[in-house]
Amino acid sequence: METFVALLGRYHAGVAIALIGIALVTRGLTTMFQPFSPIGLRYFRGFRRAAIGLGLTAAGAAGIWQQPWLLAVGMGVALGETTECSFCISILTHEQRHPAAPTR
Repeated sequence: METFVALLGRYHAGVAIALIGIALVTRGLTTMFQPFSPIGLRYFRGFRRAAIGLGLTAAGAAGIWQQPWLLAVGMGVALGETTECSFCISILTHEQRHPAAPTR
């Protein structure tokens, strides 16, 4: 417990960012298992939220441990996965609004 209090006093910004990231990861994982939305959309939306949360968790850990490479890797992976998921979500929502005509 003393270690946690020492971290809060010394590295409070890193701890706060990491806790926000963990909360986003948890929310993203629960979004992936919601029963009332289309399966593709909920998985991509949940994964996108979890990827952003993991990036924030890596940023918080980089602040606590003073490791700039961890910040670069975490933000790079989070940005890449967020971009890919957003692209897939836009395709899935476009398909729902404009269903393809049946082929002959």
